[in-house]
Amino acid sequence: VIAAPQSQPINQDYSFHWIRDAGLVLDVIHFHQEHNLSELFFDHRDFSHKIQNIGALTGPGEAKFNVDGTFTGAWCRPQNDDPAIRELFCMAALKLSVFFTASAFVRFFNSYLANSGSLATDVDARNGTNSVIKPDLEFVSKSAKYFDTNNCDLWEEQRGIHFFTLMVQRKALLDGANFAQSVGDTGAIAFYNQQASAIQSRINDNFFTGGTIMTTQNGRRLDSAIPLGVIAGSTNDGFYAPNDEKVLVSLYEFAKGFATGYALNSRSLLDNNNLSMPCAIGRYYGDTYKGIGNSQGNPWFLCTLSFAE
Repeated sequence: VIAAPQSQPINQDYSFHWIRDAGLVLDVIHFHQEHNLSELFFDHRDFSHKIQNIGALTGPGEAKFNVDGTFTGAWCRPQNDDPAIRELFCMAALKLSVFFTASAFVRFFNSYLANSGSLATDVDARNGTNSVIKPDLEFVSKSAKYFDTNNCDLWEEQRGIHFFTLMVQRKALLDGANFAQSVGDTGAIAFYNQQASAIQSRINDNFFTGGTIMTTQNGRRLDSAIPLGVIAGSTNDGFYAPNDEKVLVSLYEFAKGFATGYALNSRSLLDNNNLSMPCAIGRYYGDTYKGIGNSQGNPWFLCTLSFAE
């Protein structure tokens, strides 16, 4: 899964496989077309298995690879949400879609079995030599990874401990505990749940300060990484859920800053019912990145739609 074709009309090359992008994209594809993706899944499983084992500098925390699976070299690394999101796709792909989990691979394989897939193939993908799930879970479960102050953020601009990263890692570990139960790995069940609890405590103790959620501990306060983390890290257990008061007040304060920040939002826009339309949302206040170079940042579709979701 590539971020953009090389033929795009700009001077920057985005024709790479980003781990995060691929996991999120495939999870959505699988959610909507779960019965017709066996070949796509196995292709992605094989590609993921290859790049997990090429000895990149930060292991599963690498951000991106060339489309042939070779290592791209220098980049903002590690990005420790990446293995959590890839594993979320894998585990979600291995589960029936009625039991929505954090990784797209898991949900696929449960659907695969429900539609007469091979049990031997399923077991191998879950916990065998071709598994991409177990290595990612083991990486995420190590405390040095989810409390890594050198971790790079979503926008590849800040290093530190990030709300988005912790939310998806917590979800991955909780789903990983369910996954471990499905393969009879009793030791992993307790360990993954224990580590998820440690992450939850870290979020509770450090990320709601000054009346809003912090995007990065001791770093940027309000950022679109907050709604993205709430969505991608949702486990339907009420923890920083979309209707949580801490989330709502943070999003309210965040949106207020964009009401006059962009020319688009300064206009009086009405919908078909003659009601005022919400403002378009950017990455964060004061963003200067405009796609090529820096001057004045703009609203992003990704940020505005995640806010709406």
